[in-house]
Amino acid sequence: PPETTNWIARAGAAKVTYASGSVYEGEFNDEKQKHGKGKFTWMTPANEDEETEAKVFAVYEGQYEDGKRCGEGKMTYPNGDSYHGQWQNNEMAGTGTYKYKNSDIYSGGFQSGLKHGKGVYEFGKDGSRLDGEWNAGAFAAGQWLFKNAGAYEGTFQNGQPAGPGAFSFPNGIKHTGEYKAIASPADDDDAPAVVPRAWHGNPVYAN
Repeated sequence: PPETTNWIARAGAAKVTYASGSVYEGEFNDEKQKHGKGKFTWMTPANEDEETEAKVFAVYEGQYEDGKRCGEGKMTYPNGDSYHGQWQNNEMAGTGTYKYKNSDIYSGGFQSGLKHGKGVYEFGKDGSRLDGEWNAGAFAAGQWLFKNAGAYEGTFQNGQPAGPGAFSFPNGIKHTGEYKAIASPADDDDAPAVVPRAWHGNPVYAN
């Protein structure tokens, strides 16, 4: 249900503490909606039986429009992830940087809350990167760059290489080929949702 903000007397800046314990400090419009710059802090309620205090659950600080996150803003999520960039209709939209708790980082385009358009995803564990085009949250085409070990360029499906592509190695060798689907038995009811594929490479020194 929408938040009740009837106690906001007029447009302008105010600090409101909601029944849940969450707090908004920022600007409101004439319709008593969050509008302009503001900071919303979600709180977990205190539990007297378990003697636990209220704690910060998540935080958004940035622009609002007609009660929704819209414009530039930063969100820190309950799981430790964070996003700093553009918003529209309470969703990540435009360009921004999403930092994962596990040290992975994505910088690029978003649409309807999902990675979309040009973007780079860097894996914190091994330093490899996916650099190219994203579609509805999945890597669709571009380069998979391995730290100090060359790169793979081609198309992707469900985040995995699929179809024609090429490996480029630091020694200058380029290996072209294709990731082809591994056929499953026709009567296999437990076929995986993501089709497994195998690399079929062309001869490296073909004339």
